Amino acid sequence: MATNMKRFVAYTAINQMGFLFIGLSALSVDGMKSTITYLYIYMLANVLFFCVMTLLQAKKYILGDASLRSLNDVVLIKTAPIEMSLLAVSLLSLGGLPPLAGFAGKYLLWSSLISQYLQTGSFGIAENLLYILVVSVVLSLLSTFYYLRLIKMALFDAFNGTSGTAIVDINGVSNTLMVTFILTMLGLITAG
Repeated sequence: MATNMKRFVAYTAINQMGFLFIGLSALSVDGMKSTITYLYIYMLANVLFFCVMTLLQAKKYILGDASLRSLNDVVLIKTAPIEMSLLAVSLLSLGGLPPLAGFAGKYLLWSSLISQYLQTGSFGIAENLLYILVVSVVLSLLSTFYYLRLIKMALFDAFNGTSGTAIVDINGVSNTLMVTFILTMLGLITAG
C-alpha cells in the first residue's frame, strides 16, 4: 500500500478519471450531466483531503515528504481528532460510501449507464455497457477497501506506542468543516 501522499493522490486521480469515462461512455445527456456532477463532487472531496493534510503538516504531525509513515510518533486520533474525522469523511466520500456525496456521484454515473444499456437495441454495444458497469462496481469496492485501510492506518495504528494530547485549532478546521458539510449535503440532496 502506498503511504506517500503524492503517489496516493496520483493513484486516486487515475481511479476517479476512470469513473468520469463511465459517464462519457453512456453517450447520453444523462451521462454528461452525471459526469459533470461526479467531477464536482470529486473536486470537493479532494479539496477537503488537501485541507486536512495541510493542517496536519502545519501542526507538524506529518513531516517533510508527506508520508503517513513519517508521523511524529503519535496516534493521530488522540492528538488531532477533528482533522482525522474530516480526513475519514473525505476518503469515504472518494470511496463512494453512502450518505456522502461520492456515493451519489457514482450512483448517478451507474444509473446513466444502466438507462443507456436498457435503451440500446444493439447487442454488442449493450453488452459492452454491462461489462463497464460490472468492472466499475468491482473496482469501486476495491478502491473503497484501499481507502478504509488508509483510514485504519492513519487513525488506529500506533507508530511507537506514544500518545499525545488533543490540540484543536478552530481557525484552521472551520474551512474544512464547511467543505465537509457541503460534501455531505450534496450527497444527501442528490440521493433524495
